[in-house]
Amino acid sequence: MHRFTAVGDGFTAAPRSGGVDQRRHASCPGRRRALLVDLENMVRIPDPCSSIADWVPAEDALSFLRRAVAEAGEVDHALLAASAGVVTRYFDVVQALGIHCIPVDGTPDAADRALLERGDHLVRIGFSEFIVVSADHCFVQLAKRCDCTVIVRVGQDVASSLRNSARHVIAA
Repeated sequence: MHRFTAVGDGFTAAPRSGGVDQRRHASCPGRRRALLVDLENMVRIPDPCSSIADWVPAEDALSFLRRAVAEAGEVDHALLAASAGVVTRYFDVVQALGIHCIPVDGTPDAADRALLERGDHLVRIGFSEFIVVSADHCFVQLAKRCDCTVIVRVGQDVASSLRNSARHVIAA
């Protein structure tokens, strides 16, 4: 059984493919949990007075994401998504976490779409609980369908629709 667990300095996993063990679908009657990380939402700090965003320092991002992973606990599947530019900027953070990463194009909401597509697939194969590391409203559709916990940075604004749809919102 492939389980991901926060261990020591990061996140370890049986194969790092990010795939789901197909043998478990029919035979796993228990709750199946997934961690979905919207990296850009966690490291980009929008400036309401400017079109230019600020970025969380890599050390702070890694510290927060380790807390988020620890808060999530044991999961059956973990996926991180961000634009290729953000993955490059935070490459050492992504490597240290050890979570499978999908770099997406830089179009608006591309990472959100990739994570939601994976979430939809996971729901179809029996996942019922999601831990979403994002404050973005687009995850409301997943939160309305499943047991969803949202993890954000301390002080980060969370879309009110997401806050109202999630079971828990945790500031880590």
